[in-house]
Amino acid sequence: MTSALNPEPSNDRNLTNSSFRDSQPLLKEELSDSQVAWSVELTQLPQNVIQELHQATSKEEILTITVEEARRFLECDRVVIYSLTEPSQGTVIAEAVIAGWTKTLGMTIDDPCFESKCMDIYHNGRVKAFNNIYGAEIGKYYVEQLEQIEVKASLVAPILQKGELFGLLVAQQCSQPRKWQPEEIECLSQLATQAGLSLHNAQLLAESARLKQQAETEAQWTQYFTDATRH
Repeated sequence: MTSALNPEPSNDRNLTNSSFRDSQPLLKEELSDSQVAWSVELTQLPQNVIQELHQATSKEEILTITVEEARRFLECDRVVIYSLTEPSQGTVIAEAVIAGWTKTLGMTIDDPCFESKCMDIYHNGRVKAFNNIYGAEIGKYYVEQLEQIEVKASLVAPILQKGELFGLLVAQQCSQPRKWQPEEIECLSQLATQAGLSLHNAQLLAESARLKQQAETEAQWTQYFTDATRH
């Protein structure tokens, strides 16, 4: 389910640039039965994919599950994960996109929001919602980059791994501006949290396997030298 906005630029700061913590919760009595059912399903999404994420044993598998599940449940045009490897730059390391829209996997985007002054927001776990890039308080250069990949609205959630910022999980609407709902913002936030936990678990498993292999190799060499000295 998506919520379309008037494509004309908006000067309403609360609509174009907001965080989940600033959003007002929807009252159940204000929603139709179908909207309530949709809200319940959406907020329960992370619980349905936690097991799949936790069973993943590689970073690539975790990132793929995260973007595919986010795109499927948010019903948006594209979901990507940015790896923040350089100041003010983000590289797309995972993507789920509907056919017909530009594929951005491997693309690097310069974004002032990747700079340290903006990273503090994401380090604190804040989610940023941009309902209309033309009404949001973002630079002209960044808007031009978003136009090249057809983005009209985006929702950004940080992926934290042991308190450190691993990257950004970003849902993008390309067809039209979109008013992101509180349930959608919460959903992306929870998916990002679970992705961070799963990445940490996968890292621990990889390190454990490495240490085990190292111990086995050392034991084999010890046995080799022991046998050699006996002859």
